[in-house]
Amino acid sequence: MKLADMRLGVKLGLGFFLMVLLTVGVGGLALWQLQNINATARYLGGHALQSVSDTGDMRVQWNRLRRLDAGLLSATSQEEVTGLASRMPAVMELLETAERSFEALEHDEEERALMGQYRAERETYVNSHQALLQAAKDKDYSVLEQDALLGDAVTNLYNGASEAAFVALAETVGRLNQMSQQRARSAQQAAGAAYDTARVWLVAGVALSALIAAFFGALVTRSVVRPAREAVDAANHIAQG
Repeated sequence: MKLADMRLGVKLGLGFFLMVLLTVGVGGLALWQLQNINATARYLGGHALQSVSDTGDMRVQWNRLRRLDAGLLSATSQEEVTGLASRMPAVMELLETAERSFEALEHDEEERALMGQYRAERETYVNSHQALLQAAKDKDYSVLEQDALLGDAVTNLYNGASEAAFVALAETVGRLNQMSQQRARSAQQAAGAAYDTARVWLVAGVALSALIAAFFGALVTRSVVRPAREAVDAANHIAQG
């Protein structure tokens, strides 16, 4: 049966059914995309951005601790060493707060592997830091002249084992931060892609709905107007004999 030969009620019902079907389809797709956007936004807010912040804080606190270590080189008395040492626990407390926050997040296998490397390098550097601090406390500051070639214990520790440990640790923290930033950018791009996809489908759905409405509107109008015109023509012929 041709569409034009269908009864008016059937045409209206078919048009209504197609409109409902299209609305449900577009609505379901939009809901799915909104769920994707929401999941990405939750990941950004609850993990990616927090991860970037935590690893950034870890880098800052390690650099602060290293500057305090460097201050031990120029210290000229036990009072200066004591003053520098008194500032170190506060830095370590801030560092440990950032570490706990970062470790509380969900991590994949790559992040967990890098965190294992970080812990090992952290322990190495903390040990060298404590050795450096102890050497500074043990140093005899009443002796002004040092061996120009060999240097003193504080200088040798700072430029030797402590420097190597810090460089390795700083590189690992930098990699953690870069990884966090990259994943934040990827999540942001995924959210943008989900939004663009939802927008395209919604616009396409609205346009298709408008076309279907226009088509069935024209079809129904024609179904009503044509019989009426034929009836008028028949009446005119009858009137004219």
